[in-house]
Amino acid sequence: MLAADLDAINFQYRVSTKMDAVLRAIDKEFSLPVNYPKGHRDHFKHWLKREHPGALLVPVQRTSGSRQDLAVEGAAAVYWNRKYYVQFLDEELVGKDNILQENLYTVLTSEEMIALCRVFAILHYTICLPMRFLAGNSHSIGAQGYDWSTRSMGNAIDALEEAMIEIETDGSKLLSEDFMGNIFSNIYNYGPLEPLTEFMTFMFGKWRVSSCYPTVIANLPLTCIFSNMLPSTEEKQTPNIDGSKVLPFDQLKAELFYPQRIENKATDNLVENMSVEVAQCMLTELRDPKKATSDYLTSADGKFSWGYTTQEEHHACNGNMATNDPAESPFAQLTRQLQNFGRVLGIHASAVGHARMNGDFKRDINNPTVDGAYHKLSKEMRELLILFALSAAPGVRAAECVALEKQREAKSKKQEMLKRRKFVAAQEEYAKALTFIEMYHSAACWQTAEEATDRFAALSSDTARKMQ
Repeated sequence: MLAADLDAINFQYRVSTKMDAVLRAIDKEFSLPVNYPKGHRDHFKHWLKREHPGALLVPVQRTSGSRQDLAVEGAAAVYWNRKYYVQFLDEELVGKDNILQENLYTVLTSEEMIALCRVFAILHYTICLPMRFLAGNSHSIGAQGYDWSTRSMGNAIDALEEAMIEIETDGSKLLSEDFMGNIFSNIYNYGPLEPLTEFMTFMFGKWRVSSCYPTVIANLPLTCIFSNMLPSTEEKQTPNIDGSKVLPFDQLKAELFYPQRIENKATDNLVENMSVEVAQCMLTELRDPKKATSDYLTSADGKFSWGYTTQEEHHACNGNMATNDPAESPFAQLTRQLQNFGRVLGIHASAVGHARMNGDFKRDINNPTVDGAYHKLSKEMRELLILFALSAAPGVRAAECVALEKQREAKSKKQEMLKRRKFVAAQEEYAKALTFIEMYHSAACWQTAEEATDRFAALSSDTARKMQ
């Protein structure tokens, strides 16, 4: 859609329609953990508090790496925050040039890119979240006594294929909350599978709107929609910019299916067209015999599919893990620490990750038998560890300061070397400029067209004219 527009944009702005590239640019400019020194995260936060007190700012998380759901997870934050980003960038770009800000302003004011964010965000909330929960918790769901195993994931993939077949025929179904919310209805009602229901309720809360939902909800202001929605401790809450708690995913979901902003409403037709292409792509991927997913698809006669799973196989897989989380978790914990605390040493980040993964500091007041390793120690041992940490902390901080100072000195020397090279290059350019100025003011220089014509006509021989 945007091929011609991209060709017309100067390449120096590095504008791309790839969502992972957009997310990394946003992370550079607006990330509050200060992962990119040229960004304006502190200025943006101060501006947001002043211009939009009480606003909900959804963070764009984990933009590095090659996770398959990176684009859809980050798109929801872009879709919601865009109204703040664009206003901030519009004010910032007055009277100055900034390649990163120009890049983002170009992308975020594109109707096609708004539609793309909307499509990805809907896919994330209605498909990726429940699928991720099921894949990551198959072992614990089975262990809790539910009739669920790793082979049951094939049932979810079959449901996804059926939904994509319908969307391929009618792209407007992606904009139907009833349709998208019921893609996995057979899974929710499977038993029923209460852990999945509880997870989705925790993430999105419960709609507490009376007769106005959902028939005329699109015509109501957001204040009416959420006036009776009271967050409970059993629902995922996030502080907004002034610290008060809100249900972020519930507000995001409402703006996705029942948009209030004019530019979001204007994307309906684009979203429907994109939805058909998304469905076609997903069906192609699901059915590709070269990929492992087809082995879990009943329509593709997959050997691990739900349709070809016997009861004996199903029960044998009950309580088993459907992912390789034990192998990946240490790396994920390390990466998260390094991303959130950019200056922490790798060995310290790894230690924090292992402590979290092992539950070393976990404490359950109601059931002390599941306490982590630290709380199982005697009182004297715990106090001794704390005293040791307190005594070692000054030395660790001092060593870290020395290491940082060395790093700064090395960086400063490098900058000085670059500066000297620039000075030498500037001197050479200056010398050349002086030479040309001297030549211009010499008798040999014809400074006007009239003078050149007269002097040339006065030359007596062809050889002299050719030399000139």
